[in-house]
Amino acid sequence: LDPLHPQREPNTWPYPRTGTKNAAVRLGVVPAAGGESRWIVWDREKYPYLAKVVWKDNGPLTILVQNRLQTEEVLYAVDENTGALTELLKETDPAWINLAASCPRWLKDGSGFLWLTERTGEWLLELRSRQGKLIRPLTPKGIGLVDLAGVDDERGLVYMTASTDPTQTHVFSISLAGGEPAKLTSDPGNHAFSFGRQVAAYLHSYNLADGRTGTQICRAGGELVGELKSVAEEPPLPKLEFLTVGQRAFRAAIVRPRSMSRGARYPVIVHVYGGPHALTVNSSPRGSVLQQWLADQGFIVVSLDGRGTPRRGREWERAIKNNLIDIPLQDQVDGLKALGEKNTEMDLGRVGITGWSFGGYFSAMAAMRRPDIYKAAVAGAPVCDFRDYDTHYTERYMGLPNENQSGYEASNVVTYCKDLSVPLLIIHGTADDNVYFLHSLKMTEALFRAGKKFEFLPLAGFTHMVPDPVVTIRLNSRVAAFFKQHLGEPRIVSENEKQ
Repeated sequence: LDPLHPQREPNTWPYPRTGTKNAAVRLGVVPAAGGESRWIVWDREKYPYLAKVVWKDNGPLTILVQNRLQTEEVLYAVDENTGALTELLKETDPAWINLAASCPRWLKDGSGFLWLTERTGEWLLELRSRQGKLIRPLTPKGIGLVDLAGVDDERGLVYMTASTDPTQTHVFSISLAGGEPAKLTSDPGNHAFSFGRQVAAYLHSYNLADGRTGTQICRAGGELVGELKSVAEEPPLPKLEFLTVGQRAFRAAIVRPRSMSRGARYPVIVHVYGGPHALTVNSSPRGSVLQQWLADQGFIVVSLDGRGTPRRGREWERAIKNNLIDIPLQDQVDGLKALGEKNTEMDLGRVGITGWSFGGYFSAMAAMRRPDIYKAAVAGAPVCDFRDYDTHYTERYMGLPNENQSGYEASNVVTYCKDLSVPLLIIHGTADDNVYFLHSLKMTEALFRAGKKFEFLPLAGFTHMVPDPVVTIRLNSRVAAFFKQHLGEPRIVSENEKQ
């Protein structure tokens, strides 16, 4: 029910909360000319998730199924005429298995398929036979593989994205027969190839470290055909500095005001996500335009990617198993201190933190658990209690609530609401269909009952994101004003203070 428009019909969204019953899924094959469905039978009790279905002319109907905890998955070939299953491979991981959307990818001649695995501790691309047997690994260790981009079956080439620097993405090709990968892009930044059905041509999209962005049309051999020019207005590029800091070599970025006062120390705002499958530090400056605007209001804005984030290997990412906050929060604190040691214009006595979604959750937790570091926080669309988030996402990292009660309690914002001692602004769309508005209601109720002061900005009728340009402007202005009020302005440091 939309409280702003009570005359409208209520919307109903089926939502599987952690530990509750999932939707029952089955798969059937029906003749194109019509007729009865033939239902594919697998052990749905053991493998309730149907994670992937692939059916191409060059390969059998292929399904990928997972167990509830996502620690085991099985790839089956299905006889569409009889429904019989043939196991092609099985993957296991004691923490969890990441799904690779691009695989399996069957070769045009049907002789085998490509498969992505983290079995060795990092992503590797494998060539497997039609029966699922390993023919050869295609990628060497240490390349920083990200994903499969495409296959040129006629030329026997595989295209993939990879980079040893997680702030960048480059495109490589490698022969199906094996050998060393060839790097096809060189300009620092992020590159992607998009292939058509025939792979006779591809689109090369780039977003570079120097601010250039565009899309090129190329023939399969690499010949440039033309370029699709953007008609968008060019934004002012951020003043970005990239660093590697701390004993764990955290990737970090600093955005400074374009007009800085010499000898001044600036309050710091940490722009955070801190959760799985997302990075905040990216070599392409266009992604930091909003951070530059915030910096120009009189702040230094920093971002840092700690453990639990992708593209640093299996152990780095899975450090958050069973507890989503303890290690990432400590990494943010350690990285921030390391940045402050190198950049004395950062006033670490006046640090704020802001984020959206998981970043909103992180910001609220940082304010409650580390007020010695974070003096103000803005939590946008925050998860509050992961027992109220969905099964497939949450249980991947946290397991089942009844089997990890301590982890769920430690990762619950309500647990720490009694400890809030710094200013906190909570923002949430009332129609959020991803992180339900319920989360912020739970947090505000716990804060109110604990006698804590906080600010709450409900966005009437908005879902998880804010596409309205007027509301976006007002929202960011409110955030900047909040931090100015509680962190203050830049201030000139005396010689005595410097010493």
